[in-house]
Amino acid sequence: MPRDVSDLLTQSNQYGKKLGDSMIIEAILAVIKFIVLGVISLLPTLPTIRIDYLDGVFQALSAADMVVDVRVLAACLAILFVFMNAKLIWSVIMWVVRKIPFLN
Repeated sequence: MPRDVSDLLTQSNQYGKKLGDSMIIEAILAVIKFIVLGVISLLPTLPTIRIDYLDGVFQALSAADMVVDVRVLAACLAILFVFMNAKLIWSVIMWVVRKIPFLN
């Protein structure tokens, strides 16, 4: 609670500083946003992507879903991928281990 007018003015001046600081930050962020959006607008537009040719794949997946659960199929494919690339994965792990200076 302010005791007199000078305390009230001091409190309002401190509030004004905080408010002024936030307005400066907002102005800087607005300028940055304007620059970023300007640079993005210079980029060419992306072409539309047609995925009509994937209808056959989706139909095959829906037919396979009636026989085998898709989650099980995805897990089997992930395991197959790991086993087929085990040598590459091991090579990467050993490369990282050799980069550690105190391990030989």
